[in-house]
Amino acid sequence: YGIDTFNRGAAARDKEMILKGIDALKRAQSNYSFYGTYSHIGEAYYLLWKLDPKPEYLKEAIKNYEKAASIMPTDEENWLQLVLLYTDNGQLEKRLNVLGGTENRFPGFVERHFPGAAFAAEHRGEIETAANLYALAALVKPESAEIFKAMNLFYMRIERLDMQASAL
Repeated sequence: YGIDTFNRGAAARDKEMILKGIDALKRAQSNYSFYGTYSHIGEAYYLLWKLDPKPEYLKEAIKNYEKAASIMPTDEENWLQLVLLYTDNGQLEKRLNVLGGTENRFPGFVERHFPGAAFAAEHRGEIETAANLYALAALVKPESAEIFKAMNLFYMRIERLDMQASAL
């Protein structure tokens, strides 16, 4: 029920429905604590923060993704979300530490996740997020031809070759 309610709220960009989904997910946690529930709650708070940038929403998103990552440290998606959340929260050193540690634990993590996440951000109209993701990926994996190509295509698509030069 909680996930379905959140998904309906997310699709409609309805904050009240998203909050109802969070409440249902939290009630479910009292009976069964599963890392995925924390991830869903984190995702819901992150979306709430994007709709209404209250600091407590971002704080709750981080707290829930950190809990999910502590329960299931092999789930790469949680680590990717933490990198994005730390970036949005201005925790740049923490972001780099998580990113570097995750790349060490899961070789190829950056190449598997960042181009796709950046492409998705671009299509949601989040150009700054996409640019940050490409820049982070290039910082961690400067030798990656795949990331270099994806980043250059991105800057061509948004017709910002000036940004391309500063990223390199």
